[in-house]
Amino acid sequence: MSILFKGRYILKDYLDEPIEGSGILVNDGVIEEIGDYHHLKKETDEVVDLGDVIIAPSFANTHSHIAMVALRGIGEGKRLHEWLEQVWSVEAKLDHELLFYANIVGIGELVSSGVTSFLDFYDVPPMLRALREIDSPLNARLGLAFMDKVPYMKEESWRRLKNLSQIRDDVRSQGYELFVSPHSLYAVSEELLRELFRLEGYKYQIHFAENSEEVAEIRSAYKRDPVDVLIQLGALDKWIILAHSVMVPPERLKDLARPNVYISHCPVSNARLGSGVAPVLEMVKRGVNVTIGTDGAGSSETLDVFEEIRLANFMMRAVTGEIVSIKNIMRMASYGGHAALGVRAGKLLPGMNADFITYDLRKLYPSWDVVSSLAYQGRPEVVKDVVIKGRLIKKDGSLVFDELYKKALDRIIGFIQEKR
Repeated sequence: MSILFKGRYILKDYLDEPIEGSGILVNDGVIEEIGDYHHLKKETDEVVDLGDVIIAPSFANTHSHIAMVALRGIGEGKRLHEWLEQVWSVEAKLDHELLFYANIVGIGELVSSGVTSFLDFYDVPPMLRALREIDSPLNARLGLAFMDKVPYMKEESWRRLKNLSQIRDDVRSQGYELFVSPHSLYAVSEELLRELFRLEGYKYQIHFAENSEEVAEIRSAYKRDPVDVLIQLGALDKWIILAHSVMVPPERLKDLARPNVYISHCPVSNARLGSGVAPVLEMVKRGVNVTIGTDGAGSSETLDVFEEIRLANFMMRAVTGEIVSIKNIMRMASYGGHAALGVRAGKLLPGMNADFITYDLRKLYPSWDVVSSLAYQGRPEVVKDVVIKGRLIKKDGSLVFDELYKKALDRIIGFIQEKR
């Protein structure tokens, strides 16, 4: 069945300018054609008029711990390692029922800010349950965490390695993809890291070079630079997403400039935990693939991708003194992020997934530069609709699973009130 989506403007790419009078013809969840609305109307079965909006590419969150919406405010004022100690002490006591509701809330927040694809780094079963309950075509990538140097995860990490093929098949059978996700070079033993990076046919993610203390710890343990550790393990030969990468020396960036290696830049979390400012401009100049992640709400407080886009741009300008167009950051969060996750989205072109969002023009202040203002003024309230593979998952400002979201939010509120 073909569907024609119509809005006032269409923005095919965040580096382009909006065009007027066009429609997007969708067949079986894929964009078939973008062209004159009146011409395409003759060829379609259904017309969806989205109103006074700009239809634009959706975003991809390349590093998140979605269920951490249940841990907002934890470890306030602490740096990364002290913060992690408190987080791990609480996480050891979380059950799958609570994580299920936390995932519903987190997915709702992501979708509300225009995210249609994400890579989660948490517990897989409650996320799968949440995705089943929401019943939408979200492009979910699920990271199976390993951290055998953390006491409550030691035996579980090795058990997961033993059962990895079965876990992957279960995730695949439900329409999603499993990423192998060793937590970090400091929370996973060298023995387990070697076993994990010997695997074939998997994509990977890992926290990497997040702050100066981590780099010092890795240098002490391995007697070499963290980038050299990745090379020795064979990690950089894999399809891999390196989360944070704040403390990679400029001279080592050339080693990360590979088509299969992606950086997930998480500026809000980096700033809140005092980790520093990643050298994003140098990364881009040296050919490194940079994407945008929110990290978990326990350190970023919010899963609003617009906050990440703005802060990424502002910190780059503040640190380097160079004025970089915010449109480039929007493209990192859209096309760049989808590419890192292996999803055909992030641009509105024939053959791409019909994954897009709409910006409500009635909620945007007039601007001389409309596209940049989508980022500067962007917030969940401005995102009117979210479409994934041709299906509306947010419509006229409301999530299609709004009742489930509200029920889940009540459970998380109750949990926090009970525990704090």
